[in-house]
Amino acid sequence: MLTIFGISNCDKCRATRKWFADRGSAHQFHDLRKDGLTSALVSDWLERLDVDTLINKRGKTWREIPQATREKLTPNVACELILNNPTLTKRPLIDTGSELLVGYDEELWNNLKL
Repeated sequence: MLTIFGISNCDKCRATRKWFADRGSAHQFHDLRKDGLTSALVSDWLERLDVDTLINKRGKTWREIPQATREKLTPNVACELILNNPTLTKRPLIDTGSELLVGYDEELWNNLKL
């Protein structure tokens, strides 16, 4: 089953959920804030995606992280940052079971074999 990771009040996450629901795609929604994250899950993401793809560097949360920490962004540091600040994750993050997809992209989703 498809899992959509995001935040319930995020417009793109709501649109993503609606897009998949409108097409009858079974999915579950995992709220990054309410449902939390585990180090195993975030580590898996960081093995499948590079740090720059996974972390949202355009948001307020990123700007609040000390510059020295941002400059030393290894996968281990990124994992710790995401666990402590789940909103650092680019959204929506979709796990199809075989792929991790980041961002709102209907064209890409149309080509998924679900």
